[in-house]
Amino acid sequence: MPSWLAHIARSLRDKYTPRASQHEIKEHWSDPASYSSAWSNRAAMAAQLAGSISSACDLGCGPRMILRDALPPSVRYVPCDRYAWTPETVVCDLTAGVPVAAIQDVDMTFALGVLEYLPDVQGFFRTIAPLAERFIFSYCSIDSGTERNRYWVNDLSGADVIDILHNVGYHAVDIQTHDSAQRVYSVRREHAPP
Repeated sequence: MPSWLAHIARSLRDKYTPRASQHEIKEHWSDPASYSSAWSNRAAMAAQLAGSISSACDLGCGPRMILRDALPPSVRYVPCDRYAWTPETVVCDLTAGVPVAAIQDVDMTFALGVLEYLPDVQGFFRTIAPLAERFIFSYCSIDSGTERNRYWVNDLSGADVIDILHNVGYHAVDIQTHDSAQRVYSVRREHAPP
């Protein structure tokens, strides 16, 4: 999608889809009913993209920790979320920072269904890139043809995501489409971020 058309799409979405406040977003995600069991297909896709790993950090794991079920039982699983869903959950607010020790201590870091809710996606990637050599995440871009969720706080195109990845030193190894709109990216760090 040309950048001028992406800009028009963003403007129309902002005009006709009011954004939720930060308080509404926190309330929404504090309710376990807000987490869909249908996301297990996305988790299975991400687990398959990961290949053979021995440990995984799941940023934004949610109360069901769906990714854990998609990974082989031998994988050491580190759940991270804003809410302490279980005693082993590393509590972190990704809008304020990332759990550095949890990320540095695993083979693969995942963030599924998370980035749309972060106000500074590029800043998030700048923080993650030096910590996670391999990273799998999902993103529903504005050029995917899906309706905007009122809880999303950013609107990136697929090209924007690729540009951010390159700017922080990541290379997309594989990109799969989930549910015809959301992309699941498997990336590897090519070089240290600038």
